[in-house]
Amino acid sequence: MINLSKIVRGNINSSLENKFVSFFDPEAYQAENVHDYLENMKTIRPPLFKRKPLSKSNSYAVVFFYNVGIDGVFKDEKLVENLVLIHDKSGSEIMFWNSIKDPIPLYPMKKSYPEMLDEGLLNVNDFLYRLAIRHSYEEGQPFVADIEKYKILRKTKNKSEEKIGDFFPGLVPQPSY
Repeated sequence: MINLSKIVRGNINSSLENKFVSFFDPEAYQAENVHDYLENMKTIRPPLFKRKPLSKSNSYAVVFFYNVGIDGVFKDEKLVENLVLIHDKSGSEIMFWNSIKDPIPLYPMKKSYPEMLDEGLLNVNDFLYRLAIRHSYEEGQPFVADIEKYKILRKTKNKSEEKIGDFFPGLVPQPSY
């Protein structure tokens, strides 16, 4: 796994603002694939300077995946609402998907997985361009934080800001659709 926050803090070309923000925001990682995450998930810990009380960087890290599949988890032929299966060729992992409507919405998404299926925003056994999860330090449990089904091209005035790859050359793989 690649620690993107550490790269920003150590890169001489990073703006002072980006470096400052990376000292307070949760650590951001990029996993090569699901197997890479599973292999390294036990070692994900906040750096010593972020282990302070009342800091949001104390409870979780953000991990990005590219080109992964997502599917529901079924028990007795019934869809389990708060769990999804994330998979690719390297492996799979069951992750929590909490929504705002849950009684205790820990790291919630705006909509639940079944709601996204019902609205046609996702399909069963769908593939995503990008998936972001919150990896809880305390429990080691992954929570789906954000999904992007398709690569969205954003028009900007400055072409160097078009892709995150410009900030981290060679670190953001493009999906192999």
